[in-house]
Amino acid sequence: MKNAQKRNILFFVAMLACFSSGCWSSDGMKLGQVTGRVTLGGEPLRGVMILFQPIAGRPSYGKTDENGEYEMRYNLDKDGVLVGDVSISLDPFSLEADEDSPLTKQPIKADPAQFKKIPKEYFGAFRTESIQPGKNVVDIEIKI
Repeated sequence: MKNAQKRNILFFVAMLACFSSGCWSSDGMKLGQVTGRVTLGGEPLRGVMILFQPIAGRPSYGKTDENGEYEMRYNLDKDGVLVGDVSISLDPFSLEADEDSPLTKQPIKADPAQFKKIPKEYFGAFRTESIQPGKNVVDIEIKI
């Protein structure tokens, strides 16, 4: 079984566990809408998955389009990120990700040449942001 297939299976098992435990409850859940642009050496970074992980709660995911722009999704039905402090990282498996993942709105594949230039520290928590209710813009400039 390919890594992408394994990851998709694990993702859906995690979604099922999360759903059955009630962590997708809308009771008291506050989401901030998050968009932004990711650049690598000043150029748009295409097809890369972004993860916003709150201190407590489920993460949100986004994927950059051909212009390096992204919009974060909390789950299949809701856009946004839990309000509060989050750590940001890039998904090291972006090259293997399905182009039509239900968690992203962008059917763009990552560019292997660009992907190889991303410094390794960006695949772990490289930045913290405080997400507010309403609209948030979080641009990410990766220097090479």
